[in-house]
Amino acid sequence: MNFLEIAKQVWEETGRMGAAPSAVTSLAGDQARVVRRVRDCWLDLQRDRRWRWMRLTRTATLVADQVQYTPANLGIASFWKWWPQGVVYRPMVLDADGNRLGSLEWMPYEDFRDGYLDRSVASGTPRDWSIAPNGDLLLGPAPTVGLQIKVDHFSALQDLTATSDVPSMPVEHHRILVWMAAEQMGMSDENGAEMARVKQRRAEDYGRLLTDQAEGISIEYSEPLA
Repeated sequence: MNFLEIAKQVWEETGRMGAAPSAVTSLAGDQARVVRRVRDCWLDLQRDRRWRWMRLTRTATLVADQVQYTPANLGIASFWKWWPQGVVYRPMVLDADGNRLGSLEWMPYEDFRDGYLDRSVASGTPRDWSIAPNGDLLLGPAPTVGLQIKVDHFSALQDLTATSDVPSMPVEHHRILVWMAAEQMGMSDENGAEMARVKQRRAEDYGRLLTDQAEGISIEYSEPLA
């Protein structure tokens, strides 16, 4: 479903009076509220978990003697934040031919700064990684010539703004946005039975989404998602 189709579904499920929205801009009253709730719920949902549909992998050539990298430095176009190191996942260092040289170990920023930024360290094959306060990727020691990195990251948060915008998650889960927005719309209504139905459908569809798309939570470091 696209943005407008989801908004129309919310209108129908919440029993709004009058015509459903025929666009997603230049609206007023309940039509504007429905569209705004769908948009907000989609942003909230993306921030809620480490979703599989938002996970991307990038392999890029590193710059000799450079410790700090922006997403753009690594050719990443759609970026929110770096994927956290976990029990299974670690960023990898590769040689020029793409052969694996080793996995990086997460190091808290203050330890990284003390170990690599505040002292002179000879370049080599990076062993440790961290995240700078501004969100840049940090590698230590600085790489020598010809090395590559294979690193995972979250895609940029998608905002719904145009009628034809389609949520980037799998289409079979789009109705969770209907129930999320309907639940918020229903908070100002006085229909307890209807609200109970909406909450139940939301819980059921959210459970299916978790089973299908939520990554495991066993991680070795954690940063706020929002």
